This record gives sequence, C-alpha cells and structure tokens, in this order.
Amino acid sequence: LAVRHGKPVYQQQFGHRWIDPGDPARSRPADARTLYRMASISKLVTTLGVLKLREQGKLDLDRDVGDYLGFPFRNPNFPAVPVTLRMMLSHTSSLRDEAGYYWDADSGVHLREVFTPGGRLHGDGRMWAKNAPPGAFFQYANLPWGVVGTVMERVTGERFDRLMRRLILDPMGLPGGYHPADFPPEVPAEVATLYRKRKEVRGKEVWDPKGPWIPQVDDHSSRAPAPRARPDYVPGTNGTLFGPQGNCRLTAEGLADIFARMLAAAPDAWPCWSYSNHDVVRHVTRWGLDDTAARSYAVLLACLRGSICLYQGEELGLPEAEVAYEDLQDPYGIQFWPEFKGRDGARTPMPWVSDNAGAGFTTAARPWLPVSPAHRPLAVAAQGRDGMLAHYTRLLTFRRAHPALVTGEMSMVSVAGEVASFTRSGAERIFCAFNLGPDPAAVALPDGGWDSLGTEFGGCAADGNTVQLPGWGFVLARKA
Repeated sequence: LAVRHGKPVYQQQFGHRWIDPGDPARSRPADARTLYRMASISKLVTTLGVLKLREQGKLDLDRDVGDYLGFPFRNPNFPAVPVTLRMMLSHTSSLRDEAGYYWDADSGVHLREVFTPGGRLHGDGRMWAKNAPPGAFFQYANLPWGVVGTVMERVTGERFDRLMRRLILDPMGLPGGYHPADFPPEVPAEVATLYRKRKEVRGKEVWDPKGPWIPQVDDHSSRAPAPRARPDYVPGTNGTLFGPQGNCRLTAEGLADIFARMLAAAPDAWPCWSYSNHDVVRHVTRWGLDDTAARSYAVLLACLRGSICLYQGEELGLPEAEVAYEDLQDPYGIQFWPEFKGRDGARTPMPWVSDNAGAGFTTAARPWLPVSPAHRPLAVAAQGRDGMLAHYTRLLTFRRAHPALVTGEMSMVSVAGEVASFTRSGAERIFCAFNLGPDPAAVALPDGGWDSLGTEFGGCAADGNTVQLPGWGFVLARKA
C-alpha cells in the first residue's frame, strides 16, 4: 500500500493469509478483504479513541490517572508525581514492561492488584522506573496502553473492544477490531494468520529457517476465535485483556483510510523519517553501505519532507556490533541464536572516546552490553574534520539553512535505473538527485538555470544540462 497526499496510489496483496501445511493448493490467498494484526500501530488507533472521549468531555489528558482507576496510581519511587494519560500516550509515564503487560481472563486480575504495593501481583514493583519520575523520561512500553484501555472502560462502562468499535471503527466503516471472537461469523476467516518457522529442541521451540511454518496468532482455520474475556468480566478492571497496545486487526485499505483522515484533519502534519532504531540492524550494516554510500544516504534523509531521526551512533557511522552469546541481554537473541542474534548489536554503548575501557560511556567495570571494538576507532573524540560526524554536522546545518527541505512541497519521486530524484519547493526550489548504486550514472537537470548546492559535503556540481554522478554520488541544485 502506497499513500501520497492522503490518498492510496497503489495497493496490491501478495502471498497467503492462511497456509495449508498438507495441501498448498488449499492455502488461502491474501486479498483486499484480508485483515492484518496491526501490532503497535494499534496504539495509534487506541489514541484516536482516547481523543474522542476527551472531545466528549469524559477524559482529561492531564488529570491523575488514579482518579479514573479508583485506586492510587503512582510510581512508588516518585510518589509525589501524578501519572497522566498524556504521559502514557507519549511513553513518558515511567511505566516499564519488565513485570508484564497482559493478564488473561483465567488470572482473574484486577489491575489494582498489579499496581498497589503489597498487591497480589505487584511483586517488587519492577513495572515502575527508578531512574526518572513520570513525565521526565521517554521509555517505549506496552503496559501503559493496558492501563489506558482500563481507564476508557472505567469512564464509559463499556468493554474496550466494543467501545473502540462504537467510537472509531463503526463510524469510519472499518471492518475488524481488537477482539476476533466478537467479529461476525464470516470475518475471522479473513484474518491473516501470523507464522514463524520453528522446531522443538529439548522441549523448547527455537527458530528454524528450514522448518515448517507454524501458526502463532489468528489461526482460525479449524476453530472459532477464543474469547479473551469471560461473560462476567467487569469493564474497568483489566483492559489488558483486549490488547490496546497491539491487537487491532484492520485491512490495508482501512489503515490507509485512517492515515488519510488524519492528514485531512491535520494538513500541516508530516512524516518522521529514520533509517535505524533500537529494534533493527544498523542501516550501514543492513544495507551493506561503505563510507561513501552512507554519506549519500544521510544527505537523502536530510532532503525529505518532515522530521528526521538519527539513532545514537548513526552520526558516527557505527556498524552493527558483534555481541557474543554470553553477553546478550535481548531475550529474542538468546532464544533464537544463532539464526537470529537479537537486537543487542544496535544497542551497545555510545563510544565517546577510544582510549578507555568504557569508551567514555561508563566507568562501570561491566556495562549492560560491551563496547564494540569496531566502534572505538569511530568514537566522537577520534572523528576528524572529514569524519562522518563532521559530515552530519555540515549536513544538518545545511538543512536548517534551507527551510524548503523541511517544510516545502515535495514532488513525486522519479526513478531511472539506480537514480532517484525529486524537487522540493518553498521559498526556493531545490532539485535533489541520488545515485543509489555503485556504478556511475547520469541525471538530467530540469529545464532552466540551476546553481550548485551542497558541494561542501560531497555534492556534485550542477554544471550544464546533465550531471554525471559517480557511484553513490548526488547532486543538489537551486533554481537560479
């Protein structure tokens, strides 16, 4: 699915929504009606429900959440600081996932037992951060959304999944929802099954890329979806049951409709772009980029409309770190080693200096993850005037000096071979072209006169009507 200016411009389905392990011919193809589990995009849909209730005067984003829950809801490490919905929606509530974020119907849980010190499931209170009070520190977490769902139930008296249908999905005419057991009888067969390739080793399931596809979620081929709540469930006691953080099922078209409406309601909104984050292999490794290619991709990022995000160490050119099995902290890496080594290779300490054990990141004898030997030569203090850090510094200074690159209109991207080009238009008009391959290529400048830009960080000169781009080369030119 591709969306431009708030409207889908391309949509196509591939593969299967359900795989028959015995007879591939009976497998069911994905189509326009297929519903997909949206995972964490569900948080966006849940947020729309919260804002709808705020619009109706039933929720205040800055009120103490304990007032809604009916029991004190404070981080015991910072008991004077209230926790608000705004904090939970922005991942600054100081809640963490270390104590879990889902309690099923059989547990008979009331969230009071989870969050009240001394409660049956409170334990040592590890769901609360100790390093910073609510509102002061960003930490992505799923648990806050179960609390948000519970608050929504408390103020309406409705079950979260049915409330979201009434507030958001039904008014928008969107099929799907958070609870397949409540879908019309014909709909669960349209839900795509999620699979993993696994095998059992010594009684434990491990990743096996050569193994069969094993259903993990939403296999409704032989049985109806199981209800996640008992008939006697009391709304407002355990909203985690319905997965406000990740359980929404939508079609691709339905998701596009949500984005289109958001763009229409907030026409000044824009995307946020990033290449790397804490959950993926660093992009210079993932895409096999050498120094020249990495610099070109950095320029491309800086020329896109919207906000750009740099993941720590990206501005130093850090590759993915090799982390030994015995040093892993990521549960997924430990579980699926060595086929999947986890995410710790993107999470190692930031190297500030290269000449001490902790690379200037820590004085501890043993950090949470080890400093990568490959990162030491790229430490901040070791970067010279022409290093990657200097490149990013010049590049960000350039972007700030040309607002058209931030807020200006962006033309459709034109692709010819390995060359991608587009134009940014605002107070000035800037043509941007990138050779995203190792072989030389030529690009024609648009009609008219053009002045070179960006030569101070490696851009080619805009001379004549055609620019010869070396491998991974780029040209930026301003309309004369």
